[in-house]
Order: sequence, then structure tokens, then C-alpha cells
Amino acid sequence: MIEFNIRQTSNLDTGTILLDKWSNPQYFYRSNMYTFSVKNPDEVTKGSIPNVTKLGPYVFDQTQKRRIHSRGNGSVIYETFQYYKFNPAIAALLVQTPFLEVEVGELIFDGYADPFIDQVCSLPFVNFVCEQILELPDRIGLFYKKNGTSTGVFEVEDGHKDNGESLGRIITWNNGTSLVNY
Repeated sequence: MIEFNIRQTSNLDTGTILLDKWSNPQYFYRSNMYTFSVKNPDEVTKGSIPNVTKLGPYVFDQTQKRRIHSRGNGSVIYETFQYYKFNPAIAALLVQTPFLEVEVGELIFDGYADPFIDQVCSLPFVNFVCEQILELPDRIGLFYKKNGTSTGVFEVEDGHKDNGESLGRIITWNNGTSLVNY
């Protein structure tokens, strides 16, 4: 009887606690990131061993929100959006500078302009290659333009047809049933 009751509530029906907790999870992932600052870059270019200092941790809390596009026929179509928030209470300061003299905030989220790429891409004809063929970004960063972005549109089983056995099984991702790369 208990198993039957659990299975009856193990689906993503409108108004259920499961749907609410699945759509707006109350948990977060905490990421600690470290960078390494090279203190003797001029000497390194001449063959010396780098004098490296570990910086961090830079702590980020990642949360997720799901946007439901539609439901029905035993499935749910949705997108998951990722949000990253710097946690200053337990993190190192973001103003320390790594090897390229880029602030850590730029390295991680804000992005920075790479002087070498900018110089190469400013040459005649090469700028066309950079912009049209390579589609190089204007800035570089580990999570540049990632905050608040979608992981794609998923269609998953809602658990209705088999009392929760298939709950969450992926049917399609971005309207496709197979992946070219994985």
C-alpha cells in the first residue's frame, strides 16, 4: 500500500509537491575555484621556472530553475536555466590578478579581451576569418555569458503511464532523439 501511494505521487502533475520541488529546486551546488598567479612572467619567458602562487578559493553557488513549456501525453517539455552567484562570505577577494594581469572576476564571469587575439584579428583578411569563420567571442572567460543560460529544451516522461517508473526519462533534447556528440 505504501509503495502504491508513493508511485501515485511520483509524477509531475500540476499542483503536486514533486512538480514544485522539481521545477524550483531549493538546493544549490557550491563550487570552489582556484587560480594561479605567476609572479615572474618576464623571467618565465626567458626560461626560468615560474614562481606560482595559488589564489582562492573563489566560491560560487549555482542554482537551477526549470521553465515548463508544455505537458501532456505522458511527458513534460522544459528548459533548465543555470544561475551562478559569487559567495563573498566564504571566498577570497576577486581583485587579485593572475598571469595575464586579468582580474579573477573577468577570468571567471565578466570575460576579458585577449590582447594577442585582438592584435591578430585586426590584421587585414584575418579579421574576416576571426569574425565570420571562427566566430571568436569578443571576450574570454570560464563562465562568460553562461549565467542565466539554458541547458536546452528537454522532453521527459512525467511518470503517469507507469506510476513513476519512467519519471524523468529523457525523450528528446532540443527536439532530437539522438546526439551527434556526447
